[in-house]
Amino acid sequence: MAGKKYALTRKDWNNFLKEKVLQQRLIAPVFSAEQLHYQVLTPESIEQAVLGVIRPVQPLKFFFFPFQEEVLPESSACAQVIMGATACDLAGLRVLDAVFGQGDFKDPNYLRRREMSLVISSDCSQPLDVCFCESVGLHPFPQESYDLNLTVLDQLLLLEVGTDKGENFLKEARGLREATEEELAARERLRQNTQEKVRQINKKFNLPEKIPQDISSRLSVQEWNQVWQSCVQCGSCTHSCPSCVCFFLEDLTEKDNFRKKRTWDSCLFPGYARMASGVSPRPHLLERFRNRYACKYTYMVQNFNLVGCTGCGRCIQGCAGKIDKRKVLSKIIALKSGDVLYEPAQHLPAT
Repeated sequence: MAGKKYALTRKDWNNFLKEKVLQQRLIAPVFSAEQLHYQVLTPESIEQAVLGVIRPVQPLKFFFFPFQEEVLPESSACAQVIMGATACDLAGLRVLDAVFGQGDFKDPNYLRRREMSLVISSDCSQPLDVCFCESVGLHPFPQESYDLNLTVLDQLLLLEVGTDKGENFLKEARGLREATEEELAARERLRQNTQEKVRQINKKFNLPEKIPQDISSRLSVQEWNQVWQSCVQCGSCTHSCPSCVCFFLEDLTEKDNFRKKRTWDSCLFPGYARMASGVSPRPHLLERFRNRYACKYTYMVQNFNLVGCTGCGRCIQGCAGKIDKRKVLSKIIALKSGDVLYEPAQHLPAT
């Protein structure tokens, strides 16, 4: 039953997972090279799983929207349990659901993976210095889009059910009981403390609560020309973003063998949206750089009523050009909407 809250000791949880891993594929964050990376668990590695700390390096979209795949013929999918997803990644998953699972054109491969996967999310307790979920209307703890959510209270785990699928997953767990009011109060204190940590991390950026409304009227202010030049067009920000969905299709058809392959694209790449004639609607990097912000804070809001940025900070952490999105937004939003407008200089070479 959705909303039901349980308690389980960490020891009982690990013993439960050791039985589950023999029956189905379990994936969880594990520390590797001082960072959290998703790994497939074995009975021996169950206790290495790290939950309730921070989001992993890889976004959750890796499991539902692979970097590269054949879309025709339709690919197969296997049942899997993905643990450790955080609120920022679940917000990204809602964007993917809207793009690939709704409307007139649905992706059967994506929907199959979603149906065959169970997502166990977890609260964050140790936000990184790049995290800013509170600035985009989210919190460092999930409130929706999970099958089960897990909160770590030292040697005790609190589990909140999100779906019937999540409830069924717990049926064989030994030692499972209803959470007490005192335990739920402890969870609330932990959540409030983490929220305050995120706010303090981002206090110096002075970001407003309504970024989408503010950015939409500032897409042509002159200051964009001062922030794009550090970008090296590596695609790290788009590929690590939990809500980026751009891709291109490649026809691999041969005689009697019809195949299509899909690969992630990036709106920062020089060839992005380039037409067969060689003409590009955004030939300058400045235009492509600005478009990425417009996509996250304006276009996705208009198209899906969802903010495309989830505040996970991966784009900041992985940027080769050392661009901090929070600084860019602070600078742009601080301007008055009536400030000087501009268009890219026509003499600039395509980049």
